[in-house]
Amino acid sequence: MTVAIEQKNLGDLLKFEAPNLYSREEITVAQGQKLALGAIIGQDSETDLIKALNPAATDGTQNALGALIAEVDAK
Repeated sequence: MTVAIEQKNLGDLLKFEAPNLYSREEITVAQGQKLALGAIIGQDSETDLIKALNPAATDGTQNALGALIAEVDAK
């Protein structure tokens, strides 16, 4: 029997959303960040760029800002 494996999608993360894309914002991700769908993110206070949440940091990324609704590879 063949087994099909479905990739993660937005429905795995988001069950309800306010109308008119109320909860969405465009962001700029810091270079070198490869973040998966649903990754919790923080904002670097010096550059205002988005990075993965780092609870041990002191640059602002220790504070959760939100979750990504798409995979990002900022090369």
